Amino acid sequence: MPDQKAHETAPFRIGIVADDLTGALDAGAGFAKAGMRVRVPLVPVGTPLEVSDADAIVINTASREGSADDAHSRTRAATISLLRGGVTLLYKKVDSVLRGHPGPELAGMLSPLPLGTRALVAPAFPAQGRVTINGVQLVHGRPATNHGGRLREAFADAATACDFHDAADEETLHAIAKQGWTTASVCGSARRASPRNSCRPSSKRACTSPGTKARTATN
Repeated sequence: MPDQKAHETAPFRIGIVADDLTGALDAGAGFAKAGMRVRVPLVPVGTPLEVSDADAIVINTASREGSADDAHSRTRAATISLLRGGVTLLYKKVDSVLRGHPGPELAGMLSPLPLGTRALVAPAFPAQGRVTINGVQLVHGRPATNHGGRLREAFADAATACDFHDAADEETLHAIAKQGWTTASVCGSARRASPRNSCRPSSKRACTSPGTKARTATN
């Protein structure tokens, strides 16, 4: 079970960006179960945030069905709002079968961060039969339909700033998460992204950004 006192010891204030409301609520639930105070502001993207009592803030960009350019701009705007709201660690939730615009959105999240910030990308979700082998996202043993499961293709817009991680089981994900939590980054699946699991990141091994980090998550 996640540490129910996590909000008392978590070293970061976390900002999560999801591309739809279901994903936003799912991501928030993972942190809430870890004992953190979570807020999901139901306001337009880019609106100033008034959530000083939150340990984790989740923003829904509602960008999965729109254009890649819109997904990028909305994610960038959400990230800027989170930074202005005092967030020190960023987590990008992405779909574990790579639907939507994972590359443009991650690029949008990274764009306002310091040059050199990296994203630790680990979108595997073994409990649902979704694992990453040799950089390919597999769904019950077959490559995901979107992008042929190839992570470098799915995240092409941000690939040069990404550290991609294979994972076929929860133990591997926990190890990746621990690395990401201690160095700070962008995460994988929010259900497993609790402080206890080092907030499984999908974005960064050596996140060199001062203060703020980025991560990527999955459904």
